[in-house]
Amino acid sequence: IKSVGHVNWTWSGLVVESPAIPTLPCKLHDGAKEIGEMTSVLESPGLKKVIALGYVKRDYAAPGTVLASGDLRVTVAQIPFV
Repeated sequence: IKSVGHVNWTWSGLVVESPAIPTLPCKLHDGAKEIGEMTSVLESPGLKKVIALGYVKRDYAAPGTVLASGDLRVTVAQIPFV
């Protein structure tokens, strides 16, 4: 990290835009290339949404960025989820 200046992956919060809970590990892509992976997922009773954590390439880690995982649509979110 010291020689390169930063890591290319960052830990991110994700909101799954579907009531279905995906099977893990679940690759994330932007339509053309793989840019991340969901590592944990659960249904949040408080938020009434399916939320997840995972690693996303730094260029795609801004909150509001829309990604895909198979047929699912996934949006990058700030942590903590509120």
